[in-house]
Amino acid sequence: MINTTESDQVIGIQTYYEQSAMAYNNWGRDLERDGIYALHCGYEEPGQNIGHWDSIKQLTSQVISSMDIQE
Repeated sequence: MINTTESDQVIGIQTYYEQSAMAYNNWGRDLERDGIYALHCGYEEPGQNIGHWDSIKQLTSQVISSMDIQE
C-alpha cells in the first residue's frame, strides 16, 4: 500500500477528473471522428507520456487493429 496523505489523495482524484473531463462530458464521443465513442482507460507505450484523451484514442486504435476488421 502506498503511504499518501489525504491531501495527496484529493489532488490525485481531482487530477484524474480534470484529465478525463472531455471523455465524461462527451460520453466518450471522439471529437475528431464522427460516430466513434470510447469511454475506457487509456494506453501508453512504455516511456510515452501523452494526455488522457490521446491515450484513450491510442487504446481504441490498438483494439481495432487487433480485430482485423474488414470494410
